[in-house]
Amino acid sequence: EQLEMERRESRGVYFRLVKEPDAESKRTAFEQALAHRRAGQPDSHVYEYRQGDFAAISGGPWVYWITPGLLNLFRRNKSIGDLTRTHCGMTTSDNERYLRFWWEVGPSRYDRRCLTVKDSVQSRAKWFPYMKGGRFKRWYGNQALVVNWLNDGAEIIESPSFPRARTEYFRRGVTWTELTTGKFAARLSPGGFIFDVKGSSAFPEDIPLVLGLLNSSFANYALNLINPTVSVQVGDVARLPVPNQSSGPLRELVNRAVGLARVDSEEDETTYEFSAPPAWPDAVKRVTARHRDLAVVEKEIEEEVYRLYEISPDDRRAIEEELAAASESSDDAEEGEVAGEEVAATEEAASLTIEELAQRWVSYAVGIALGRFARAGLEHLIDADGLMVVHADHPDDLAQRVIDILSAIHSEAEASRIVRTAIGGNGDLRDALASYLLGPFFKAHVRQYRKRPVYWLLQSPKQNFSVYLFHERATDNTLALLQGKRYLGGRIFQVTEQLNQAKQKELSTEGKERAQWKRKAQDAAEELSDLDALRKAIDDTNAEPIVNAEGQPATARWAPEFDDGVLLNAAPLYRLTPAWKRADAKLDLSKVWKALHAGEYPWAKTAMRYWPRETLAACKDNKSYRIAHGLE
Repeated sequence: EQLEMERRESRGVYFRLVKEPDAESKRTAFEQALAHRRAGQPDSHVYEYRQGDFAAISGGPWVYWITPGLLNLFRRNKSIGDLTRTHCGMTTSDNERYLRFWWEVGPSRYDRRCLTVKDSVQSRAKWFPYMKGGRFKRWYGNQALVVNWLNDGAEIIESPSFPRARTEYFRRGVTWTELTTGKFAARLSPGGFIFDVKGSSAFPEDIPLVLGLLNSSFANYALNLINPTVSVQVGDVARLPVPNQSSGPLRELVNRAVGLARVDSEEDETTYEFSAPPAWPDAVKRVTARHRDLAVVEKEIEEEVYRLYEISPDDRRAIEEELAAASESSDDAEEGEVAGEEVAATEEAASLTIEELAQRWVSYAVGIALGRFARAGLEHLIDADGLMVVHADHPDDLAQRVIDILSAIHSEAEASRIVRTAIGGNGDLRDALASYLLGPFFKAHVRQYRKRPVYWLLQSPKQNFSVYLFHERATDNTLALLQGKRYLGGRIFQVTEQLNQAKQKELSTEGKERAQWKRKAQDAAEELSDLDALRKAIDDTNAEPIVNAEGQPATARWAPEFDDGVLLNAAPLYRLTPAWKRADAKLDLSKVWKALHAGEYPWAKTAMRYWPRETLAACKDNKSYRIAHGLE
């Protein structure tokens, strides 16, 4: 006991050199600090610290540079863990199988209304909203995923997963991103969500208080003390001290911050809550003003948190200096992935530009045209089958329909202004928009929807014929419809007529005119060959040779399987999607098709459609696969 007492009272001397930029600077700083120490002179690199004080913070981190005042906060205050349990969420064991972006399955196939586990069982839905960390975002957002939790997670539970804290699912609370290269970011979990280990959560009675504390500079500083890594654990959050009193003003400020952040979500078409893009044309000013208002509210929250903790000016200065140094060291860190997981970036997204605003309106008009979005009074401009060509003078020409929709919402002049602002350039408006839709738009759409596009660009091999399909409208008859006279069949008939006419004119004319008709005949023949190649590709796709479950030769036609997700669902269409690989090298559907054939996805309905014998064999000794295919 005496030895323990002596150990606790003994004082260590520490040299802190983390702020020095390189090894040579560290060596020089250490030599100078050591000389100052020996001479009895102060030095900012040198700290003395009582050994027993390490125990003041749960877990005993070696934070010898902490000020006495801040150390006392950990000694005298309760912790978040005293107010509420912090919960480590689910580990699915196979995200590719069990998680989808919500737009992959579509709103009709997930349930956002459940507030209890009992609700989810009674809903009989398969997909439910899922919190999984994500990009740096405070207060509200990062709500893009759904998880397969049919029958209270029967399929997941039978696989090597870890569905922790199941009694807390669907509750309203606070969630945060586990992996971060910079600032810690917490958000409201508004209820209705299951949560992941990367989006661990807490469910306090006073949600605004805890949310405000977690997004404060003090929490960021304290978490760096407790665990100076990129991975924030639930135990780290639980150890954070809380003020000894609550605060009505803090609750009000946090609720305002959540409300302001939520508006961004309502104006983003990739969110559950999207209603419409920001108002044209003055939204740039509005969004900038809203972000400025949020920054003001965040400063007020910061001041209230410092007041509640009763942090002295000197201690506040120590916090801010430490965070500034940490920010400098992470300036080069960008949003990316660590061990396959999304990492929170250090800053919020930049405010909206006029070009981005215009592009949002074009994308919104595409969504209305293809039947994804509804807007009162525009029902007559919605395509019934979600299938539209990009071809001038066709009644289902997507480019012209987008212009018509924008004109109906704004005016003809404003529609022209929106399109010009979105795509730049001059020339015919419809033709310029068509080129944009077939190039930059699709590439941006793939990026915006995280390589899981909602609108599928299907094309002939040489891209003479292009059609957009809204995947939620796809049926087992979609490819036959595409081949019919309204679309591909009609175009083949037109080009055949053009070819015959050009050949006749070539025979009946002379000189320059004859050469012109010869060129037109060659162009028509080339286009016709391309169109015929698409027709054959559709034929092949709809008559895929297979061996059925009884071992007999058969054919399979494509039909959408939304539960499989966009990549597996679209994989059989690899012959029709040259634009996908051009938009992103990872969207080479022929590789996905080969992976399916190789048996990498035995749980997928697409695998059962094309390779039933192999898939049934995989199910034989795997209950989870049997549940996936409705065999148990």
